Amino acid sequence: EALAERFALRLPRGVGVSLTLLEPADLRALGGGVPDASGEPGHHLLAFTEVEELLRDGAPVSTAFRIYLARGTPGPWASGILAHELFHVWQTLQGGGPTQRDAFREGAAQYVQHEVLQQLGERAWARRVADDRDPVYGDGLRRFRALVLSEGERQALELAARAEDFPPGF
Repeated sequence: EALAERFALRLPRGVGVSLTLLEPADLRALGGGVPDASGEPGHHLLAFTEVEELLRDGAPVSTAFRIYLARGTPGPWASGILAHELFHVWQTLQGGGPTQRDAFREGAAQYVQHEVLQQLGERAWARRVADDRDPVYGDGLRRFRALVLSEGERQALELAARAEDFPPGF
């Protein structure tokens, strides 16, 4: 709802997105190859999204998404993280995906997470996102904010859905 209300981003009807809560150790084990903000695979991992394409005769017929979230994540933080992960679902459905540069892809999702937390009145949690010093997540967010200020939010989000990287100068 927050993505639809704040950004007018809607997932198409019929897109399957499931949410599974896992104990943090189980989440790290399942997402062991997924780098987290520290750059280490799974060290501080709180969530990730799996994409599964179903093929028939070699052609994609449907896509399913699974979001995994660490059990015990505080409610406001979980809301922001889920907005971040659902934005990745939207990005993927728009043509973006794993070939995008990490800072661009994650910076855009961090921007969405930050704005949703602000919308929910969760300023302390939003500040935590904004103050992230990670070169992918934090610097990506700051670069994406500069893009929003320059090009406008809608245009920046559209770029985040389809482009491979930040435009020159960002």
